[in-house]
Amino acid sequence: MSETFRREALAIIQADTRTATCMSPAEVYAAARISLASVCRVPQRVEIAANGRKRGSVRVRICGPELIGEFTVGLKLGLAA
Repeated sequence: MSETFRREALAIIQADTRTATCMSPAEVYAAARISLASVCRVPQRVEIAANGRKRGSVRVRICGPELIGEFTVGLKLGLAA
C-alpha cells in the first residue's frame, strides 16, 4: 500500500467520522469502524481515548498493518431529543 493511499484513506476515515452525528465514544468507534471497512479490507485496530485537552471530544487512533494514524473528533453533545 503506497503512502499516498494511506494518507488519502486516513483523510476519508477522518472526514466520515467527523461528519457522523456521534454523541458518545461508542458511536465514534462504530462510525470509524464502518468508514474503515469501506476503505480498507485488511482488519485494522481502532482505539478511542478521552482527549485531555478538549472537553467533549475523543481521540481516534487507527493501529493496523495497513493504516496508522490518529485524529480528534468532537462529540455532538446536547442533540438528543
